[in-house]
Amino acid sequence: QKFHKATSGMQRCQIDETFIGKRKYHKGRRVRSSGFWFMTATEVFRDGTSGRTIWRMVDNRDATTCENFVRQVVSGPRAEVTTDGWKGYMHLEKRKICKHKTVNHSEEFVNEDGKHTNNA
Repeated sequence: QKFHKATSGMQRCQIDETFIGKRKYHKGRRVRSSGFWFMTATEVFRDGTSGRTIWRMVDNRDATTCENFVRQVVSGPRAEVTTDGWKGYMHLEKRKICKHKTVNHSEEFVNEDGKHTNNA
């Protein structure tokens, strides 16, 4: 799925992925085969307020999928993207897709620069 220019071109955004599914017999962990992966990008302005949100259902959250989603929503290599540090995003800067900041949720919800993914 391609995005129109009117719904992409974000300069600063938070990107996250989530699995939405059901629990087997309403107990225990979610069964990965009975749900869907979604990727979300939420635009963030300099004053910290959020703008547009773009989401897309994806087959998985591998590096190719993550990188393609980021390419479709950001304005270019100077755009700043904050993610949760999932390995699918690890080469965003190296491949000159965007500037990449991370928040490690196992350690913190807001990093030392004040970056987070709570809007996404």
